[in-house]
Amino acid sequence: MRNLATPGGKPLITLQELFDLTPEDMERIETYLALSRLIKHQRKRARLSQTQLARLIGSDQATISRMETNPTQLSLDLLFKAAFAMGATRQQSANALGK
Repeated sequence: MRNLATPGGKPLITLQELFDLTPEDMERIETYLALSRLIKHQRKRARLSQTQLARLIGSDQATISRMETNPTQLSLDLLFKAAFAMGATRQQSANALGK
C-alpha cells in the first residue's frame, strides 16, 4: 500500500497505521486490489468498455467502475466472474494474487 509522504518523499505514516489495519486486513485489501488490476488489464486488452463488460456478466457500468477503482465492497465471486469472463485463467488469477 502507498505511504503518505512529505514533499521530499519521506514517509509520514503508512495507510495501515493511519487506519489501524491488521495484517489480515491488509492481505484482504491487497487481494481485492490485485483482482481489480487483473480485470482492468484484461478488459483493456480485450478492448471492451466498462459497459460491454457489464453486459457480458449481467451487471452495470457503475459496478464495473467500482471493480476497477474501489473493489473492496464487492464480492470476490463477482470479481472472479468478471476476470474469467475477460478470459483470465486460474493461473493468471493466482499470479496476480501472488504479486
